[in-house]
Amino acid sequence: MSARTHYIRKTVLLYLIFAFSWVLLSDQLMLLLLSPESLVEVSTAKGLFFVVLTACVLVLALRAVPGPNDPTETLIVPERAGWRSYALALLLVVVVLIFQRVLPIDQAKHPMMVIPLLPVMLAAALGGFGPGLLATSCAAAGIAYNSHTQLFGQAMLPHLQLQWLFFWFNGLLVSWLCQVLRHTSLRWRQQQQQLQRVLQGADQGFWELNWPAQQLIVSEKFETMLGYAPGSMDVRIANWPSLVHPDDFAGLIESLQNHLSGALSAHEAEFRMRCKDGSWRWILTRGKIVETDHNGQPVILAGTHSDISLRHQAQHELRLAEQVFAGSYDAIMLVGADKKILRVNPAFCRITGYNEQQMIGRTPAVLASGLHDRHFYRQMWQQITEHDCWRGEIINKRRDGSLYSEMLSVSVVRDGQGEINQYIGIFTDISAQKAHAAELDKVANFDGLTGLPNRRLLLTRFNQLLISATQRNQ
Repeated sequence: MSARTHYIRKTVLLYLIFAFSWVLLSDQLMLLLLSPESLVEVSTAKGLFFVVLTACVLVLALRAVPGPNDPTETLIVPERAGWRSYALALLLVVVVLIFQRVLPIDQAKHPMMVIPLLPVMLAAALGGFGPGLLATSCAAAGIAYNSHTQLFGQAMLPHLQLQWLFFWFNGLLVSWLCQVLRHTSLRWRQQQQQLQRVLQGADQGFWELNWPAQQLIVSEKFETMLGYAPGSMDVRIANWPSLVHPDDFAGLIESLQNHLSGALSAHEAEFRMRCKDGSWRWILTRGKIVETDHNGQPVILAGTHSDISLRHQAQHELRLAEQVFAGSYDAIMLVGADKKILRVNPAFCRITGYNEQQMIGRTPAVLASGLHDRHFYRQMWQQITEHDCWRGEIINKRRDGSLYSEMLSVSVVRDGQGEINQYIGIFTDISAQKAHAAELDKVANFDGLTGLPNRRLLLTRFNQLLISATQRNQ
């Protein structure tokens, strides 16, 4: 049932009860208080007043009708009373009426209408408005039966009629109040369950601090996130110095005091708490004052605890990775899936002569020396695509136009769906090693005085030619 339909049905039911009670009770009251001559005029005035009153109520009711698709309305329909509640209401009324009938009292003069109110109140408290209304109706009929008088007309004394009307009014009022209490209780339980589900879904613990009494109440999740069984953790304020890490306790108290004094709009702190096994977990607490006394002094603070140990660990690992990235002697560049540079480290800037701002958003082709043909780069990217890595020697160009040799390693980073997320390029400037190797080759194969090839180079070339000739003859 939608909120709109439920509201309309409830409004119609309340109107029927009100209209029936108005007609029945007002007519009986006028018969008791007015003379037959003035009865017609008063009845007309009463009818006009009823029309005006119901018109005003109708305007208010129509303004409060929920929309057909109102997402802000949360429908809370109390559980309907079952047949057992109605049967119990009838049984209670019958038992009380039988008890009242056997009493040695003249029921016609002293109907004792207070006694039948007891089953009405019990039926309404246990079943709500429906069983309470049934108990009221049956008790009213039983009162008339026990007193052997008519409910209306001159047969019943005026004061007894007035008592009977008040009995009806009290029965309806008690039934309605019990229904309201049941509805309020159900709303409170549902709100508590909703809050519990939200806290469980958020994986957070809840705490409530009575500041004047220095009494702390925590949820089960608050305890279980630290390894304690529910209800086994000593959360007294006096025990907190042993629960909070000594390096973090002062900051926690400072944040709380600043919020209590009004310097901060909310209490928020990160600190380490001792688990049951003696280890430490990082906790994020957030809370604020939710209740104050008549002087504006804080009374109740409430908030949540979140386990942020994994976040702190990730931040620590991120800082380590950043230190490795910034402190590495090898040049590192991060390239996006679109093959545009995202980041470079200081070693990259030192080797190439470009700063980070000059390289971000550009492709690595800006370093190309022009000494490698398209076939070389095609083979390199083919291997990267097929094997997610490539390693080799390449000659690139610095910002000043000078050439340098580098040993380059390219790795592919893929996401959970296997799509390429980033490329990581790491290279080392091997120009000095190449120059040193060329110098050693020159010393070994050329004469230091004349610069002509020496005997060692002659023998080496002769052997190479001999091997080549032998292979051709074969």
